[in-house]
Amino acid sequence: MAFPWELGIGKAEAALLEELLLDLRGHPRLTRWEEQFVADIQSVLREHGPRTRLSDKQVAVLEKLREKVGAPARELEDFGGTDPDGPDL
Repeated sequence: MAFPWELGIGKAEAALLEELLLDLRGHPRLTRWEEQFVADIQSVLREHGPRTRLSDKQVAVLEKLREKVGAPARELEDFGGTDPDGPDL
C-alpha cells in the first residue's frame, strides 16, 4: 500500500499545475533560471502526469513566480509536501 505522499498530486491538481506553468512559461519577467525551472517542472508533469510529486521548496518557488508575474492564484499548497528534498531535476 502506498503512503499518501507517494501517490502524486492527482488529476485535478495536475490540470491546475499545467495551467500555472502555461501562465509562467515564456513570461518576460522571468529570469533564465526561473524559465528553466518552469520548463523542468513541465517536463516532469508531462512524464508523470497526476503521479507528479513536488517538494515544498518547489511549490514555494512556483508560488513566488506566480506572484512575480501576477498569474491567477491557484491552490498550490495541494501540490507540496511529498519530499523535503524534492525530486532531482
